[in-house]
Parts: sequence; C-alpha cells; structure tokens
Amino acid sequence: MNSSTHSVTVEPWKRSLLIVCGMALLARALYTCTVFDLTAEHYWEYGEIAKNLHLGKGYSLFWHNGSVVTQLSSPSSTSYPSAHMPPAYVVFLFPFFFVDNVVLRNALIVVFQSLIACSAVVLMYRWMLMHFPARTALLAALLAALLPEFVYAAGSMTPTVVFHAGFLATLPLLYSFSLETSSLRRAVYAALGCAGLIYLRSEFALFCVVFLASVLVQKHYRSAAAFFAVLALSFLPWQVRNAVDLHAFIPLTTNFGQNLYRGHNSLELGAWADEAMWREASAIPGGPRFELELNRLYLNRAIDFMLKHPVQEIENSFVKLAHFWLWNPSDLRSGRLLYRIPWVFLLLFAAVGIRQVHFWRDHWPVALFLAASTATAVLFFSLPRYQTMMKIALLPFAAHGMMLVWDRLRTTSSNAPEH
Repeated sequence: MNSSTHSVTVEPWKRSLLIVCGMALLARALYTCTVFDLTAEHYWEYGEIAKNLHLGKGYSLFWHNGSVVTQLSSPSSTSYPSAHMPPAYVVFLFPFFFVDNVVLRNALIVVFQSLIACSAVVLMYRWMLMHFPARTALLAALLAALLPEFVYAAGSMTPTVVFHAGFLATLPLLYSFSLETSSLRRAVYAALGCAGLIYLRSEFALFCVVFLASVLVQKHYRSAAAFFAVLALSFLPWQVRNAVDLHAFIPLTTNFGQNLYRGHNSLELGAWADEAMWREASAIPGGPRFELELNRLYLNRAIDFMLKHPVQEIENSFVKLAHFWLWNPSDLRSGRLLYRIPWVFLLLFAAVGIRQVHFWRDHWPVALFLAASTATAVLFFSLPRYQTMMKIALLPFAAHGMMLVWDRLRTTSSNAPEH
C-alpha cells in the first residue's frame, strides 16, 4: 500500500482525528485529576540533574552525604559532574524548575507531555496513511490516544512520551532509505532525528547500528555515509563537554555498567546493588571521575557474575525476554489487569497484522527497532516503560490486525445462511 492509494480518503477522517486528540487530552486530564499525585517530586535522575542545573551546579548528579552516596539534589550539596543520563530530557525538564510550586510545576509538565502525546497521535495517523487505509490509521491513532500505559506515560517524568513523538516523526525518513529516490537530504534528516532519540534514550544507539548495517547491505552507500557522518558529528558537543568536565572520552553515558549489573547480578533482575556494592560505591572518592569509577565498579561486578554463572545467565535471558514481551511480575504496575488485558489483545492482533504484510521487506525499520529493543532488554533488563517505548511500533500492525479480523467477521456474518 502507498500514500497515493489512500490520499483521496483523508479528508473525511480529519474531524475524527480531532475527536481522537480531544479524547487523548481528556483521558490524560482524568488520569491527572484522579490518580496522579501532583505533590510528588519523583523526577528520577533526569529531574535531579535539572534541579542541579537550576541551582547553578552545572550538569551534575551524585554526591557524598556523609558515608552514603546519593543522587537526590540538595541546595547545600557539592555534586559531581555527570554524564549518567543523556541530556535531551534534562533540557526539557529544566525550565519547569523555575516554577517553585511543586503542584503547579507537575501540572505544567503533564500538560506539556499530554500535548506532545497528541502530536504523537497525529504523527501516528499521518505515518499510517502512507501504508494503510484511513480507517486503520484512525484506529492506530485511537490506540495511541487511549491505551492505559500511554495515558500513564504523560505523568511519568521519563522521556517516554517525547520518545514516541520523536520516533514517529523520524520513522518516515528511515523508510525512505529503501526507496530508489532516496536523497542525501533525507539521510541527513534521518540522522538528526536518530541523534535526538539517542539524546533521549542512549540505548537507541543499538538500533542505529543495526539500521546502518542494513542500509549498507541494501547498497545505499552514499546515504549510509551521510547518515553515519551526521550522527557522529551530532554527539561531538556532548563528548567534548564530557571530556572537559569528567576528564575522559564518554561517547554517550556513564550508566552502562550500572544497567548491565542490574541485569546480571546475584540478587534479582533489576536490583541496584547489595550491601557490599553500596559500601564500595560510597568509598569511591568524590570528584569529576566519580561516575567513571562507579561505572567501572558495576561493570566489573556484572562481568564477574556472567563469567561465573553461565547457566543462570542463559535462564535469565529467557526471563528478561518474557518480562519484555509479556509482563514483569515483580513490578506492580504491569501486574494490573488494566495493563495486562489490553497488552495481550494488542500483542495478538499485532501478530495477525504482521503476518498479513511483508514485514521484513516493507517495514524493515520497524522490524529492526523491535529486534534492537528486544536485544537491549535481554542484554540489560526490562521495566514496563521500556516495553511502552517499544509498543509504539506495534500499534500500526495491531490496528491492521483488528481491521482484518473485523472485516473477516463481517464477511462471515453477511454470508451466513438465513433461517
């Protein structure tokens, strides 16, 4: 299917798309008013770095509070230069900390993230029209608007919502690499979009690697060279800053070792550290190289565990696979029926939709994204929001599968003999 096939059917659906966007905003407003705690200051590492920026401490995070290492920002603390988190979402949060009232600040963040979610709904619809009928595009937009975990993401102080919008904006450019008319300009724009996504979530770099390899296999050499050059240049400012402030070459972040440890340790999947690890971390001297030493500590522990427990490593890989594609029983959020039931149906319909298209031929960027997301979860560990970030790529095919099943049921019903 292509965009020209369905262009004549776009107009009648515009009003419906506006209604879907209104439903998306209403759902997020209801969630904010009834469930979300506007008084909470849970901004995770992104927000703590943004707080330190607001306090004039630069891009910093960890500091020693007596014999304990903490990441919670404090006006009186002397925090250490950080590259623990990529900077895009920190920059997004930073202006909100000029609002002193916590309730108002949180409300503004949710409002802005809800508006970004609406833009993702529109981007989903526009991308779908390039490949599917308008009614399927509208259904995919409706799913993006109303799925419980997508509504919840608007109140999550993580880059999930921004990532969704950025991914859907970049996706058409990634598809263009398979076209005969693919231009270097599109390759440059695609690289800039991917760089922005890596600045949001550093693990997206794995997708970029496999995507670039696929482009080379397809023999789009000039486009591949332009994509790589622009992508590499996009990270020079961040890498120069890291070299100056942390006295080391840091391509993306300093949290590789910690995330690896959380997926490869003797406690449980997702565990932060045991008592011995906390003591060793607290003993690391403060200063610009603190995160480098902390990362090395975690990395060495993770590698040591992997080498000494190969059988458990294999078993854990399948467990992490199940956590990513089904649900994580140790996380209460993904155990709720409001999360589980829609996900099961979405997964089943997505399987139907994928089977009815030439997935690896016509939708290879999405296929690579799903594969890279799965590999990341197996390499590290899985949280519900990691699944939610991946889920945006499944919605088009779930909507397609739903429409196929609906059409089949209607045909069967109309052909049924009358009594």
